[in-house]
Amino acid sequence: MHDDGMPNHAEYTVLQKAEGRILRLRILLVLFYVLFGFSYVTFALLISIVQIIAILPLLLWIIAHFTWRYASLEHSLVIGEGTLTVTDILKDGKKIPRLKIVLAEATSLSEIPDQTPPNVILHDFRGDMNASDCYCIAFNDQGKPAMLYLRTTPEFLRILKRFIKNT
Repeated sequence: MHDDGMPNHAEYTVLQKAEGRILRLRILLVLFYVLFGFSYVTFALLISIVQIIAILPLLLWIIAHFTWRYASLEHSLVIGEGTLTVTDILKDGKKIPRLKIVLAEATSLSEIPDQTPPNVILHDFRGDMNASDCYCIAFNDQGKPAMLYLRTTPEFLRILKRFIKNT
């Protein structure tokens, strides 16, 4: 608890919807799987060993197991001790740290602007481009202006507002 009686820790996970970069990646992976299967069958027929076609489903499952996890991810947003940490969680549970912001150093917290200003580094962790409960945190990322787009809950937003003074 913080000195004002409010909790200073919050955790929120956002499932990345299949749109934009993730949608393109999924389409490319499915095309790759189809082309791999077609090429494998063609190769087996050309060398006249039709029996090796039987292992095609196993090969496709192995390839999909190691590649599809990059097309299905979640974003974990954690506020702890005045720091917002964003981590990507892959389908297999692997966590990849993406961003860490000291909230007291953030310049503002506002709703998502209609247009992103030029020359700004954009970190988009909304999960759904059409979600209504999204906010923007402006901050400096290694000396350059940056914006973080994220989805929140009312409790998460209350904690953000407490640490970011310019809201």
